[in-house]
Amino acid sequence: MVPVRQWKFAEVPRPLTKLFVSDSVIDEIANMDGSVKNRLNKVLKRCTQRGFWNSIGVEGCPIKLEWGMVYRIRYEMFRIIGFFEFDERSDFIAISAFNKAGQKLNDRERGIVNNVVNIKQSKTWAKSNG
Repeated sequence: MVPVRQWKFAEVPRPLTKLFVSDSVIDEIANMDGSVKNRLNKVLKRCTQRGFWNSIGVEGCPIKLEWGMVYRIRYEMFRIIGFFEFDERSDFIAISAFNKAGQKLNDRERGIVNNVVNIKQSKTWAKSNG
């Protein structure tokens, strides 16, 4: 079971999309350079405020469908991989994150996305109060 907890932004008290992240995602973001981390946080805050679904398919949008109903959030070469819990897309569950090695996904990166697809399909994740 992969535990996820809500990533909250004080400036967004009522987000249109709630973002839940795993420890793995938190660790990857924590390892980022401070200025890059701050810019990524601004992107995530803006997406939660507007609603992730309002960004999908929009030119320059950081959120795109990969496969198996799993999405990626892009910031430069950094990727957060997750999925929507409900059909109304009110909660986004971020399971994994990585720095992309090149323009196309390599075998390791495709494996990470496939793992997230498996976690989504098998429902082996759970929200925690942490």
